[in-house]
Amino acid sequence: MRMGWIAAGLLLGLLLAAPTAYAETGVPEWCEVAVDLKKNGRASIEYTVAYKHVSGTFNGFYFHGPQIDRLNPVWDDAWASATLTGGKQVRIRRGFRNGKKTIELADGGIRSGGVIFRFRFATDLARAGFLARTTDAQGKKLIVFNWSPSTWDAPLDHYTVWVRYPIDGPPNPRDSGFLDEIHYRTEPFMNERYLIDYKQSAAGTFEVQLHWDNVPKNASMRIQQYVAATLFDAQFRAAPIRPVRPGPGGSRAPFTPSVPTESRWILIVVGAVGLLVFFGLVRAKHGEARRARSSRDEVKWTAIDWVPPKLELSTFRKPGKVCTTLTPVEVAFFLEMPYK
Repeated sequence: MRMGWIAAGLLLGLLLAAPTAYAETGVPEWCEVAVDLKKNGRASIEYTVAYKHVSGTFNGFYFHGPQIDRLNPVWDDAWASATLTGGKQVRIRRGFRNGKKTIELADGGIRSGGVIFRFRFATDLARAGFLARTTDAQGKKLIVFNWSPSTWDAPLDHYTVWVRYPIDGPPNPRDSGFLDEIHYRTEPFMNERYLIDYKQSAAGTFEVQLHWDNVPKNASMRIQQYVAATLFDAQFRAAPIRPVRPGPGGSRAPFTPSVPTESRWILIVVGAVGLLVFFGLVRAKHGEARRARSSRDEVKWTAIDWVPPKLELSTFRKPGKVCTTLTPVEVAFFLEMPYK
């Protein structure tokens, strides 16, 4: 019964550990994403992700799932790179491991320190449905950007997203007159959750910075904000969303990181199967123990009053009979006499 419990425990441990073995060699520390919107609804999305080594050899991380696949990304692999602790630049590549897409170090993993990955891709956010047209209560035509960057399977120090709109930013983008002119709006949850700032990007365009400190594991950094439809040229699909005017300024709040949602479902399913197997073995062993206790009387000694037998000695000596065929050696042996 004891061995059965040990075997069941080992089986459950293997089932739960197997899907996450690749990720356990390192954990994400922070993530930053820049979304450069174009007038035609297309965009360039750039990720910068910091990982730290935990154990063994860290090669990379999973980066897949509906959040990415829905974008139909066109990857700029030649631009991608990574920076190791100490400043060394190395190549990275996109891979495939355990049925999942990955971002990996191209020339082998690291056994200490950390690494910052940088990669980017182009996508059509309008075709994917993340840019859509809507109107406010006064009938003003707007474009809503409703999207979330990748989520992560570990807490992050911070998550920062820059959304760059296709319009030149003034010297002071925080000016309320400019924000009203482009009819910039956000949903209340963004003001409650993120620190929000308005800047001019390096290219001179209007940029919204969204920042979230101490991001919980598997949190989603949802973005839902609005600008005047005149900033874009494309005819986007309609969105069943009506914008609201934001509260004053931005404020702190919880936040969201990066790794596919479907991987969590795989882990949940595998864990459930492991638990079923574990409890099945436990129930079987419990049944065996119960049957053994119920039949305990059947294996008791049937002779409780058992008395050990007495030893009886017999002899083959017959009175009046003398052996006349013994040799001198045999005679000496029986008479216990020395003999040379």
